[in-house]
Amino acid sequence: MEIAYGVGVYGFYHHGRVYGLLLTLRGQAYVFGICRRGFFWRFGATIHSPARGRFDTVFGLRTRLGAIDLLFDKWLRNEIVPIRFRCNWVHGHINISRSGLYTFVLAATDPEILDETVRRNWEISSPLEIEDASYYQSYHEESD
Repeated sequence: MEIAYGVGVYGFYHHGRVYGLLLTLRGQAYVFGICRRGFFWRFGATIHSPARGRFDTVFGLRTRLGAIDLLFDKWLRNEIVPIRFRCNWVHGHINISRSGLYTFVLAATDPEILDETVRRNWEISSPLEIEDASYYQSYHEESD
């Protein structure tokens, strides 16, 4: 699956607000989307991999084609639009600023490399760390 090194096509949406397509090709992201205000895109944004199986990137979206503005940017407000991907291991959102800057934030955790570990204690993130029963015992003593 390796989003950063392989080829992948991922559709994204936020019902009634944003629809688009994310294409990944050898460490580069290509995005094309449409929203209520118009069109946006970005070609060739670098995808970073801080650790094996984890990928993230943040990049600005293009909204102009030469002198033609393809996105209506009057009366913008600061907001974050969460976007959903068909595969649940890719997450993202679009930040919209009052100045008209659209920023695409993408994060992914490859399920083939990093298995999901079911934990009763959400504070433990490492699969190698052993859950300590004293955490639960101390809570039990406090509640009595």
